[in-house]
Amino acid sequence: MTNHGAERRFAISLAENGFHSLDRAISAFEQFDSTGAEILLKDTIMFLHHGVELLMKQILVNHSEYLVFKDLQEASRKQMQADELGLAVLFLENPPHTVTFLEAIDRVRAFVRPPELTDYLVADLRELNRLRNQLEHYAIDVDAKEIAKLIASIHSQLMALFEAQLPGIGLATVFTRASVVAEPHVSYCTGFEQEVCEQMRRFAGQEVPGRLFSQDGVVVLPTFHEVLLQPAIRTGEGGVLRPDIFAEGDSIRWVVEVKHRVRENLPAMMQVIGYGAATKATPWLVVSSSLTSTTREQALAKRVLVTGIDEWKELKLLVTHKESAA
Repeated sequence: MTNHGAERRFAISLAENGFHSLDRAISAFEQFDSTGAEILLKDTIMFLHHGVELLMKQILVNHSEYLVFKDLQEASRKQMQADELGLAVLFLENPPHTVTFLEAIDRVRAFVRPPELTDYLVADLRELNRLRNQLEHYAIDVDAKEIAKLIASIHSQLMALFEAQLPGIGLATVFTRASVVAEPHVSYCTGFEQEVCEQMRRFAGQEVPGRLFSQDGVVVLPTFHEVLLQPAIRTGEGGVLRPDIFAEGDSIRWVVEVKHRVRENLPAMMQVIGYGAATKATPWLVVSSSLTSTTREQALAKRVLVTGIDEWKELKLLVTHKESAA
């Protein structure tokens, strides 16, 4: 018989707390994948952010428990108060402040230096933090496909980090179960991305005006042996890149990002430039909106190919016409 009068304690450790939130994030993402209900991406972002923050703090505690405190002087003073009361310092009524999500990541990089915490993972986690802050404090308006790609990218990299740094707490079972997160489905692709992919497969050395790519002169369209839609490209630093399209031919590679409703083209441009640097490929940004003169100038200065919707329509006509003429 259950003794309902007995004292019941709610106790959960730092690692268990983080594990639970990570599990909830993956469950929410699995439900999104099966139902398409975009509100589930909110749960995914919020729980993933919380789980990552706590597990980063667990890595810090494993290295040195003092690394989780924002201000060591404040922590020292409150530790003495806790000792007098016979409590753990974080169980004080007003405990010392601990580091934030981004501060925890920076401290893990600086003091633990795990090779699995690559620049790519840090960049993805900073984007996760930005999305979480939007949801926490106001509202959000983001392409669901972009969030799905981000979650998939973060998952594959976190698996390597947490398995190496936090062995034995059961994280492997969560990651193994979440096969849907490990590889984003082609269903996340839009018709426009598939259209760009199909047109690239028709490239065969055609010469087209450079202005269609925000460049001077003429651009020769390469013949690609392989054009992949949403591939997972592993880098030498243990990270995973997930561009929209990756194409490869004889001694040439192109990496492509297709953007929709882009308010500012420069961040998208910098993203594809980063993909290009990591894969030694020519970066190409295709935007389903008209380009401004500023965007064209930035593209020319940064040596990145950028195509707006008007240029895309013209490029399609040229490729189809020259293919038919051949």
